[in-house]
Amino acid sequence: MRRFVLPGAVLAVTFGVVGGIAWLNWPSDLDAAAQTTLAAALVGLVGTIGSVAVKYFVDELTLVTQHRLNVRTGMLEKFYDYAGHYVMPLAAAAGETARYLTEYQSASSGMRTQKLDSAFYSAAQYVRLQATFKSTFSLPGVQPPLGILMGSHKAERRIWDITPPAWALGVSSLADESVLLEGLCGSDGNMRSPKAFIDCAHDPTSPVYRLKQAFAIRVTSDAVLLSDVISVLNTLNLLINYEVGMVYAAWYTDPPENPKDELKAIAALPPEQKRRLGISV
Repeated sequence: MRRFVLPGAVLAVTFGVVGGIAWLNWPSDLDAAAQTTLAAALVGLVGTIGSVAVKYFVDELTLVTQHRLNVRTGMLEKFYDYAGHYVMPLAAAAGETARYLTEYQSASSGMRTQKLDSAFYSAAQYVRLQATFKSTFSLPGVQPPLGILMGSHKAERRIWDITPPAWALGVSSLADESVLLEGLCGSDGNMRSPKAFIDCAHDPTSPVYRLKQAFAIRVTSDAVLLSDVISVLNTLNLLINYEVGMVYAAWYTDPPENPKDELKAIAALPPEQKRRLGISV
């Protein structure tokens, strides 16, 4: 609407100037009929100027509105596939990592290794997708994403602010990220099965083995940190689902559920704990 401020000001000044000139130079010596005729002419002139200005404003507003609708329509048509390839898998990987770590907390000693293996595989998928969003690495056969495209810049920032980096899960360097991504893919470039990846994680001769140990140490050596990692990843999952739902809000009769309480709980964490998690809410 800022583009209308200057034309509106010009229009107001024009009306003021016309009115002022008419007031200062009004021919009061004319008879009543002549003054009435002159007044009608001035009103007609002002009305013409006003109609031209209003038409300009309406045309500008229509153009801007139509442009925005065209952009939204074009993006919305592609958003479903985009979200399916990139955004929702990131949410799923975060949620699955949190789920397996939660199960790890209460698992028997015989099941803990299995739960941790599953959490490591989901965490590896999470790191893969996050690295793709950062354009550090690309997924095989597809173009790198443009970023986490949501309904507003604020929504995008909220997601990034609560997205733990790879080092928060024990993947502490670019070389480690590369090793992890290579471990997820076979020599043919296709994704390995979860079992094949976990077998690598148990093979001391595989570089993935070292990353599995680093992941286990990072998330299990501190019970408080483990609990917070679970909370952050769960909240990230809920937030992404909410923001994607907001993009399609016009389709639904009820709005998506905003994870306000979960976000407040994360925001209330001590600064030192947020630093350890790599988040900035």
